[in-house]
Formats: sequence, C-alpha cells, structure tokens
Amino acid sequence: MKTNMTERDKKLLVFMFMVVIIVGIGYWGVIPQIKAANSYTSKAEDEEAEKKINQLKIVNAAGIDMQAEEYKSQITEKKDEFYPIMTNSEVDRMMTEMARDEGLEIYDLTFNMPTFPSSRMAYENSDLYYEQKAVLEELAKQEKEEDEALTAATSGQTTTSPSKNTKKKIQTTAEINEEIMGSDNIYQPNTDIYAVPVSMTVGGNISKLNSFLNRIIGLEKRVLLVSYSWGEYREILEYDEEGNYIGTTSSSASLVDGVTAEELDNEEIKKVDRKSLTVKIEIFMCDTSAVASATDAEELPEGLTEELGD
Repeated sequence: MKTNMTERDKKLLVFMFMVVIIVGIGYWGVIPQIKAANSYTSKAEDEEAEKKINQLKIVNAAGIDMQAEEYKSQITEKKDEFYPIMTNSEVDRMMTEMARDEGLEIYDLTFNMPTFPSSRMAYENSDLYYEQKAVLEELAKQEKEEDEALTAATSGQTTTSPSKNTKKKIQTTAEINEEIMGSDNIYQPNTDIYAVPVSMTVGGNISKLNSFLNRIIGLEKRVLLVSYSWGEYREILEYDEEGNYIGTTSSSASLVDGVTAEELDNEEIKKVDRKSLTVKIEIFMCDTSAVASATDAEELPEGLTEELGD
C-alpha cells in the first residue's frame, strides 16, 4: 500500500518524533535528577544547621556544668529551710513536745501524711501565681493532646502526617539557648516539697496559749499557719471525801456529760473554765533525694517510702 506523504509531511513527522523523545528524556531522566539534587541540597543545609547547633551545645557544655553545680548548691541551701521527710510518729512527737514545752494540755491532734508533692498555689495576686497558672495550663493542654492522640490511635483513626517534602524547622538562636541553658521562666512544677496538714487543739493559761501560737509563727523551718481560733473548755476537778485530788475531765460543753449542776456544787467536784486554742497549720517537708550525693543517690532519705509516713 502506497502512502502519498510529501517531503514536508516526513520532516514534520520526524520533528514530532524528536520532540517526544526530548520530552521523555526530560520528564523521566532530567527532572528526577533535579529533584534529587534539590533534596540533597536541602538535606545538606539541614545537616549544616544541625552541626552548628551541636557545636554551640558543645561550646556551652562547660557553662551548663557550672550552672548545674550552682543550682545544686542553691537547692542544698534551700532544702535546709524545710523539715526533712518525717514519719507519723515524728510529726506527732514534734507537735506534742511543742505543746508540752509551753505547759499546755492537748485535747486534739489530727494530721494526714501526704502521698503526693504539695500543689499549693502562691498568693493569687503575685507574679508567681500567674507563672504557676500558665505552666499548669500548658501541662493540662499537653496531657489533653496526648489523650486525644491515644484515643485516635486506639479507635483506628488516622492523623494527618507531615509531608515528606516538609523542610525541617531550623531552631533560632534564642530557641537553642533556651533548650541548652533553660527557660527564663523561674517556676517549675513542685516535685520535692510535701505538706502535712495538721489540726491541733490545746488548752491552758491564755499567756501560754499566746506563747504557743507565737512559737509556731516563729519556727525557723517552713510552716504555714493556715488559721487559728479561740474557744473555751471546762475542767471538772474531782476530789475524794478527804479532799485529795483524784482526776480531771474536760469538755467544751457547758456541763460535762454525766455531771449534774447539783454535783458541781459538791465539794468533791469543782469546775474550772479555761481558754482553748485550735490551730491549723501545714508542715512542709523536703524530699532531698534529688540532691543526694553520688554515694547515696540511689537511697531514699530517712522516713521516705512509697507512701509517706509508713
């Protein structure tokens, strides 16, 4: 079969064929190589930036060590302001001895040993309070995001993954310095300080009660006087027929249970009204295990167990 192709048609067909070959070579040969070259260039830039970051970290390593030693020294000084970790009996003995030294009668002593560090916030209008609030809100936000991610993973939902072509974010100098030397934010969530809430009612002479209250306020270690209140109690002094003292019964009621008004007029039973003082305090104890020396770093401080007060 003969075709009627002119010389012009043949040249046009050859030209189109060459164009197809050139486009194919460019699309499947040249363009992938250009993309690979750009990718290697981007990786090289990232590696160079990472190298500079690591070099900066190495340069700052000595400064970090010096800062760490300074922090350890400051922590050691600060921990002396707090009571060491105490057991139930030690807290009981401490409060009892304070009252006995002032010559007071002890009518009630209750306290709860903590199992977690204190979460007490600073004064509401202080700068530290707002720093605490911001940090705790950020921690709550991170915890929520982690919970949502875990829920999505367990329910089979897919999360949007970053594109392969997304360039790694390069840290700024300020971000690097904050990562290496620490944030300017001075507040860190408490992990070492425990608070023992104590409620104690004592009775006796008003001057001795004031002395006891002043003694609590003047303690050298960290104790917070949460509140205090005054009251009255009645002592029933019992004597035998010969006038010898037998014993004492105390009550905050107007009359002691089981003692009638007539019996109070009896010479064998006498009533004495006294003042009482109820104080509520928090005793702050410091977990010193974080600043233990290398020789005892693996040992818990005396009195500290998995649950304080055991």
